[in-house]
Amino acid sequence: MHFFSEDTIIKEKFPEDFLPVEFGGKGISLETLQEMMVSEYEQHVSFFEHLEKFKVDESRRPAKLENDEMLGFYGNFKKLNVD
Repeated sequence: MHFFSEDTIIKEKFPEDFLPVEFGGKGISLETLQEMMVSEYEQHVSFFEHLEKFKVDESRRPAKLENDEMLGFYGNFKKLNVD
């Protein structure tokens, strides 16, 4: 993410055709882009609702190791000694 203090810098970094009208470009206005995003979301709302049901099953997480230094790191990572 970049923040620009002047619109001239934005025009140097991005082609004018891609910039919205509000930023001095020839692209689609921000209001139209927002309407397109809302419309796209509404078309796929069931998919997003399905994604919200996914949760992490913490009961399947491995227990913390008693001796991390010798046996490796907590979780799925193991310590490797490479010569």
